[in-house]
Amino acid sequence: MIARPAVAPGRRSDWLLRWPARVLLPLLLLSLALVVTLLGHQIRLVELETGLMQAERQRLVERLALEQGRLAQVIGRGEMAQVRRLVAGMALHEGLMQAWLVEPDGRILGAFSRAETGRRLSTVLIALPPLERDSLLGLLQRVRAELLVEPAVAPDGTRRLLLGAVRIEPDRTLLVRADLGHVLAVRQAQARADLLRQFFFTLLGVSLFGLLLHLLWFRRTDQLHRTAMRLAQGDLSARTGLKGADELALIGRAVDRMATELQLRQAELQQLADHIAHSPVVVITWRNAEGWPVRQVGENIQLWGHSREDLLSGRVRYARLIHPEDLDRVSLDVSRHLAVGPDEYRQEYRLRHGDGHWMWIEDRTWLAREPNGSVRDIHGVLLDVTELHAARAELALQVRRLREAEAHARLGSWSYDVEHGRGWWSAQMFELFGIDPARGVPSFEDFVAQAHEQDQAAVRQMLQAFAQGVPPERATVLFRRHPDLGPVRWFSVTIHPETCPDGQVRRFIGTVLDVTDTRLAEEALRHANLELEQRVEARTRELTELNQSLESFVYTVSHDLKAPLRGVEGYTRLLLEDHAESLGDEGRLFARRIQEGTRRMGHLIDDLLAYARMERRALSIQDLDLGLLVRQILEESGAEIARTGAVLEVEVPEGLQVRADPEGLRLALRNLLANALKFSASRTPPRLRLSARLVQAEDSPPGQAGDIALSLSDNGIGFDMAYHDRIFEIFQRLQRMEDYPGTGIGLALVRKAMQRMGGQVRATSAPDQGATFVLTLRPGSPAGGPGAKKRDQRDGARRSLT
Repeated sequence: MIARPAVAPGRRSDWLLRWPARVLLPLLLLSLALVVTLLGHQIRLVELETGLMQAERQRLVERLALEQGRLAQVIGRGEMAQVRRLVAGMALHEGLMQAWLVEPDGRILGAFSRAETGRRLSTVLIALPPLERDSLLGLLQRVRAELLVEPAVAPDGTRRLLLGAVRIEPDRTLLVRADLGHVLAVRQAQARADLLRQFFFTLLGVSLFGLLLHLLWFRRTDQLHRTAMRLAQGDLSARTGLKGADELALIGRAVDRMATELQLRQAELQQLADHIAHSPVVVITWRNAEGWPVRQVGENIQLWGHSREDLLSGRVRYARLIHPEDLDRVSLDVSRHLAVGPDEYRQEYRLRHGDGHWMWIEDRTWLAREPNGSVRDIHGVLLDVTELHAARAELALQVRRLREAEAHARLGSWSYDVEHGRGWWSAQMFELFGIDPARGVPSFEDFVAQAHEQDQAAVRQMLQAFAQGVPPERATVLFRRHPDLGPVRWFSVTIHPETCPDGQVRRFIGTVLDVTDTRLAEEALRHANLELEQRVEARTRELTELNQSLESFVYTVSHDLKAPLRGVEGYTRLLLEDHAESLGDEGRLFARRIQEGTRRMGHLIDDLLAYARMERRALSIQDLDLGLLVRQILEESGAEIARTGAVLEVEVPEGLQVRADPEGLRLALRNLLANALKFSASRTPPRLRLSARLVQAEDSPPGQAGDIALSLSDNGIGFDMAYHDRIFEIFQRLQRMEDYPGTGIGLALVRKAMQRMGGQVRATSAPDQGATFVLTLRPGSPAGGPGAKKRDQRDGARRSLT
C-alpha cells in the first residue's frame, strides 16, 4: 500500500483563510444562527406536541365527565331518543371524530352516524386500524367506574389520537375517538410561521451585524491595510488615524507610532546623509581583492576631481591613486589588519587629486568579516587633511620659535591642574632653574628649596594656595634663587587662575621671568631717582624764591610805573584846565591823547596786576549761590548797562550752587559782561541774555550730577570761529583800538580764572551774528552736606599742591 502523505497541522482549515473575513464571518454567524434556530424549532415542536397532547387529554377528560353526567340523567328518565341526540351532538366538538354509547351486550345505543346505531361495536370497529380497534376494545374491557383517556397513534404516524372511555350508569359505556391532527397542524403552521419570522429577523440581525462589523471593524481593517501598504512602499507619512480603545485602534496606534519612529529615523538618516553630502568626508567601501576595487563610494569623491562611475566600474583602481612612496606602507598595514586585526584602524597617506596634485588623506577603516572570519568588505571614511598637515608643520615651527623666544627672553611658562594635582613646565623652566627635564616637574618642597631662605615663606604660601585651589593673595610673586645653587638670580612669577562655570579654580597658568637684569637696573634707577629728587627739591626751592622775588618785582614795577603815570596824567590835566587857550587846537589834541594814553597805560598795568594776581594767588574754592552772584555783578555794572541802553534777560535761578572761587568768578563775569556791552553797543538796542543749565558729561556715570553751564549771549558784531583760540590769548585783539578800546587782557583773565577754578570757557559766534560765551562750573552741594565736605578736602589738597 502507498501511505497518504501526512497533512500538516492546520492545513485542513487553511481553506477558511482564503475567504475575506468580511464574508466569512457573517456567513459563519448566519450558519450558526440558522442551526440554533432549527434546533430551537425542533425542540419547540416536541414541546408543542407534548403540551397539546396534555391539554387535549385534559379537555377530553373534562368533556367526558360532563357528558357522563348528562347521559346518566337522560338515561335515568328513559329518554333514549334524547340519549341518541346527545351522543350525535358530540360531533360538534372540535377534534372528536367518533363516539359510541355501547350497551352491555356490545350493541351501539348512540353514535355520530345513525347507520351505526343498533349495530354491534365489533362490526363497526372493523373499519378501524387494528391498533386503534384493539385499543378501543381494551378500554371497553378495562373501564369501570373511573374515566380512562389514552393516547394513540395512527398507523401512518402522521396523526395523534386520543381514545377515551367512561362508564354511564348503570352498565353502559361511552367510547370516544379524538383526532389531534388538525389542532396539531394549526399549531405547527404557527410554529413554521414563527420560524420564518425568526429566520427573517436572524438574517436581518446578521446583516446588521455584518454592516456594523464593516463600519467598526472591516473598514478600519482596510484602512489599516492601506496604511501598511503605503508604509511598505516607503510612504512613511501614512497614518491609520484609528480612534477608540479596541484591538484595531491599539494596533493602529502601534502602527502609527512605528511609522512616526521610522519617519524620525528616516529623517535622521536623511539628515545624516545630507551632512555627509555637504561635508568634506568621503564614504567608501572596497572589496577585498587585488587593487582594492570600489564597491560603493559617495558623491563627494567629485570634490577630489575623480568620477564616481570610474571608480565603481573599475576603470580607475583605488590603489593606483595612492602615492608610490606610501603604497607599500599602506599595503603592509592593510595585510596585517586583514590577517590578525584589529578590525578598526587609522591610516594617513597621500592620494592623487584629479588635477594631479597630491593631498594628504586620513583613512578611518573598519573590516566586515564573514562568519568564517574572512574579510568580505573594507569600509572607510576618508578626509582631506592636507591643511591639517600644513597646520601641524606650522604649529611645530611656532613651537620651535616659542621655545627660542623663551630662551632668548629667559621666560618660562607653567601650569598646575588643581583637580589632578599635576604640574607642567616648559623647557625654559627647567633651563632657568637648572633642573634636568628627565626628572620631571619638581615637587612643592623641592621647588621651595630653590628659593632664597628669606623668600621661601612667600613661595610656600603661593604653592599652598595652588594645592587648595584658591587664588594667591598676589598675582605676582618675586623671589631670589638660593645662593647655594649659584649666583643670586631674581625670578618673577605671574599667576592667572582659570575658573569653571561654578566659580571654582580649575587650574593655574603663568610664567616665570628672570628679572635679575631688571632688578639691577631698578636699583641703579632708584639711586638716580633719589639723586634727581634731591636736585628737584633744590631747584624747587630756587624757583619758589624766584617766584617770590618776581612777585615783589611785579608789584614794585607796577607801583613805580603808576607813580610817574599819575604825575603825567596830573600835569596833563593842569595843562588842559589852566593853559588850554595858549596850547591851541593841536596842543589840546596832543594833551588829550597823552591823557588817554596814560589812562590806557594805567588800565593795562591794572590788568597785568590782576592777571599776575589771578595766576599766583591762593584760591578759596567754596559753594556759591550762582543766581545771587550774578545779580550782584549786574547791580555793580548797573550804570554801564543803563548808559548803553542794553536789554538784559536773566534766567539764572537763585539757590543754584556751584563750586568756585568768589573773586575769580566775579572777575570772569565782570570781564565777560564788559566785553558783551562793548561789542554790542552799536546795536539798537543791545541785547544780552544770561542763562544757566545743567549739562551731563558723556563719560559721567548715571546718577552723577553734571556740570553747570553759565551762558552769556549778545547781539554784537561777533567774530570768526577761526580766531576762537586767539581771543583768549593775552594782548590779542581782533578789532582796532580806535573802534573798540581795551587792553586785550580781559578774555585772557577769564580763561586764567576758569583754569584755576577747574572750569572751562568756550565761545560760539559768527561775524555780525553776536557771540555766546559759556562758563562750565562744577556743581555745588547744600551747605554742610557730605559732598561739600569731600570737595572742601579735595580742593584744599589741590590748593596745597598749587
